[in-house]
Amino acid sequence: MRTYLLTAAILALSPALAQAHAGETPAQGRAMSLHRDGMHDRHEVREERREVRHARRELRHDRRELHRARMARAHARAWHHRRHNHR
Repeated sequence: MRTYLLTAAILALSPALAQAHAGETPAQGRAMSLHRDGMHDRHEVREERREVRHARRELRHDRRELHRARMARAHARAWHHRRHNHR
């Protein structure tokens, strides 16, 4: 039982001990933790923006391809129409 309590106490104190060993105060540790969270969030946002940008680019490309195909078809039909009706 004593070993269990000792282990629990060591595990509970380990973050504080690690900070003390690194020369950090608990406030500095909290600040660093917040900073890390902020950086992580910023990284996630950057990734999501990148995905959106790529999806937009792909959509624009597909729309241009569709437009190009429609125009080619319309021009081909007009060309055939002119040829057959002006003899």
